[in-house]
Amino acid sequence: MDILTGVVSLKTLGELDHDKATSYQVTVSAFTSIASGTTQQTFTIQIIKDNTDTDSDGTRDHIDDDKNDPCKPSDTVAACDTDGDGTPDGTEGNTDTDGDGTPDKEESSTKDTDGDGVVDQLDDDNTNPLIMTV
Repeated sequence: MDILTGVVSLKTLGELDHDKATSYQVTVSAFTSIASGTTQQTFTIQIIKDNTDTDSDGTRDHIDDDKNDPCKPSDTVAACDTDGDGTPDGTEGNTDTDGDGTPDKEESSTKDTDGDGVVDQLDDDNTNPLIMTV
C-alpha cells in the first residue's frame, strides 16, 4: 500500500484453483499520518468449490452452457435419455430401427406403449396393437 496515496496493490501469489475448496488469509494494514495510527486486520477468504449440477449431466452449472438440458454439452451421458430406455440419446443416434420416421432415441427399446408385445423401437405403429412388426 502506498502510504501517500492510500492505493492498495496486490501481488499474485499463485494461480487460484477454482476446483479446490480452500482458504486464503489476507492481511491489510492501514496507516495514517499520526504516529500511532497504524491499524492491521487479517481476513480469511473462504473459496468453496461449487459442485451444483442441476441437470445431472456431469458438468457443473458454472461451466455448463445449458444447466437445465442434460443433453448439453454431451448427449452420450446417462442423464440424456429422452425415451427413458437406459441408453443415452447420443449412443442411439438418429437411427430409425423400425422405419416409422421416429428416431430410436425418441422410442424406447424397453417400453411397449400399445401392449402388442413389440417394443416401441421395433414397432411401426406404437399406438395400434393390431399392427406388429418384428
